[in-house]
Amino acid sequence: MAALFNCSSDCSVAETGKVEPLLLRLPLELRQHIYTIIFGPRRLVDLRHVQLELDPWSRSMIYRPKSEKLHKSDNLENDEDVDSESEEKLSESDIKDAYRFSEDFMYEWRTGILEVSRAMSNEALDVLYGQNIFVVDIHGGGYRKFLKFSIANLRRVHYLRIVARPMGVSYGMPLVFDPQLWLPLLEGLLQFCIVAQQPLAARGYYDAPTLEEDLYKWTTWLDPILKYFSTNLPKTTAVGLDDDGRAETTAMMDKHFNPGYQKVRTITADFYFERGQYSRESGYWDSDGRDGCNFADGGIGDDWSE
Repeated sequence: MAALFNCSSDCSVAETGKVEPLLLRLPLELRQHIYTIIFGPRRLVDLRHVQLELDPWSRSMIYRPKSEKLHKSDNLENDEDVDSESEEKLSESDIKDAYRFSEDFMYEWRTGILEVSRAMSNEALDVLYGQNIFVVDIHGGGYRKFLKFSIANLRRVHYLRIVARPMGVSYGMPLVFDPQLWLPLLEGLLQFCIVAQQPLAARGYYDAPTLEEDLYKWTTWLDPILKYFSTNLPKTTAVGLDDDGRAETTAMMDKHFNPGYQKVRTITADFYFERGQYSRESGYWDSDGRDGCNFADGGIGDDWSE
């Protein structure tokens, strides 16, 4: 497959003298399938837990460790216990593509597909942003991480999941929708899902608000948010709600979206509502049985993904 990213002697040459990668000769549908193989299956991209700066975890998503022979090659003169594989001569490209982030590890790009050409990069970015499900909260300000996305990449997002809970720095205050963020983000959506966890019981501390007061705060806060989304989402976007069947939240969705939405079940809400694999009976919440959200399928589970 690597040959597809290069140009053979018979590659077409434009008037500018630039050569065309062989991959661009394939039909677009086939190229998109190749990009999907490169980037892997659809995943939940939970921006609430993603640091967009290159901290060690983020680097592990972008880079992969190079063969240890590259690290050992720096110390051949001082290390006599090097196996024959480590003694193999490293190519110039190996050294050029390696990036040292610590004294013990060297890394290389997982893929260079985005650097082959502008046309190929744009096609690959369409797949990278378009196939994954992005999850953000609107009660804690997590949606602000989208401000680090370019306008072009915001438009590439096709699957968006909004989480609304009665907590966080933005809860209870009117949400100001920045049109430079939300309009390009919403315009290309194929699926839009709201995970809404309304208050269920009065809080137990002294002089706490009653459940009725908490529900009033919830509906007063969430109602204009739903109105904004219902007004600005494309008519072709499939809208879903996962609120665990709560009447007050469902009534607001009926007001703004009915009959243009469907009740769905998501793995994101399973966690908050303690359903399925996150139920109290599952053992997930046991101190010795909890292993976090480590899904072999990338976190999709039995999610609403089609």
